Amino acid sequence: MAWHREPKARQAHIFMGHWDRERTSYLIKLNRGALRKAIGVLAGHCKLRRHLHLLGLKKDKRCRKCEQEEETPLHILCFCPMETGKRNQILGSHFLDPKNIVSISLRAILHFFREGGGFCRRDDANYLRKV
Repeated sequence: MAWHREPKARQAHIFMGHWDRERTSYLIKLNRGALRKAIGVLAGHCKLRRHLHLLGLKKDKRCRKCEQEEETPLHILCFCPMETGKRNQILGSHFLDPKNIVSISLRAILHFFREGGGFCRRDDANYLRKV
């Protein structure tokens, strides 16, 4: 089965879209730790509540900032009303359409998460410090 038809990789499909030389090149140049963190954000396998809930580590999967939706990288990047200022400052828009994520550089997306988008505790923000 081709990756683009895999139904279980919903978030990765949104973040990565189709194969892209620039995105692939950027990821390949990251060191091992930074690559692990970047892939975690892109695939949704990171220290956000929805993933921790799926692992049985958190009871509440709602966003810790707005408490409106599940806390996923997609929610933080596109929809969380508590991230509008940081989103506008780094990505140039208060809210994002998921269809447009593939046109945003991975560097900008990871910079947004590194600068606190979605992470409330200092140790969570440090999760992406070297990406």
